Amino acid sequence: MRVLVAESEGRIVAGGLFFRDGCSVMYWHGASDREYSHLFASRSVVDEAIRWACDTGAEFLNFGGSAGLASLEQFKSAWGARPELNWSFEWTNPVWQRLSRLKPAIGSLIPHRKN
Repeated sequence: MRVLVAESEGRIVAGGLFFRDGCSVMYWHGASDREYSHLFASRSVVDEAIRWACDTGAEFLNFGGSAGLASLEQFKSAWGARPELNWSFEWTNPVWQRLSRLKPAIGSLIPHRKN
């Protein structure tokens, strides 16, 4: 995992969280300060992530989903990204499911202090 940041005059103006995921690097989340958008700092962050992906032998950088946001899709396409189907794995622990159902009942048995 890497947290990459872009700074201007000692202030963090953009950043991103990237994970090494098998044969790829996954762009998990990014943010930038709109006040510094004229610096295009998020582009520097992505550029460094691509360099890291190349250095580690990754086959591609996975930008993740865009949730149908046109501006985000445009940003990603500027890097040569294209939509691809991506797998998702979810698993729920049955023990935690049962415990979460019991939580209201257990909470009602605990006396609450009044301030």
